[in-house]
Amino acid sequence: MKRVGGFSLLEIVVSLALLGLIVGLVINILPSSIVASHGAGEQMEAENLAQSLVEEARAAGLSNLTVGVEDIPSPDPKFKLQREIFVPAGADAGQTVGVRVIVRWESKKRQRELKREI
Repeated sequence: MKRVGGFSLLEIVVSLALLGLIVGLVINILPSSIVASHGAGEQMEAENLAQSLVEEARAAGLSNLTVGVEDIPSPDPKFKLQREIFVPAGADAGQTVGVRVIVRWESKKRQRELKREI
């Protein structure tokens, strides 16, 4: 085997093959990690929107809320927000209400939904 600068041709071919394999694996993993990161970002944004609506209801005073369902304008048009004020089963309607927040959005051609309730 002919030596080129201290390495044989076989060593160079093997190292290039290993390098190509590693680069190929990284390139295959990269798109799925980007998609997963984007999905996690959407989920976090939906969580934040839901939490802010729950906190608004708490700040308004739960006893001051009117029972019913209301669509809330979203700061991001990708998300559809809905807040439901309800009386929990077995509770006194004049004393206790619950708040349910539903955030809906489309991700990867699929409808997603997040519900938070107090």
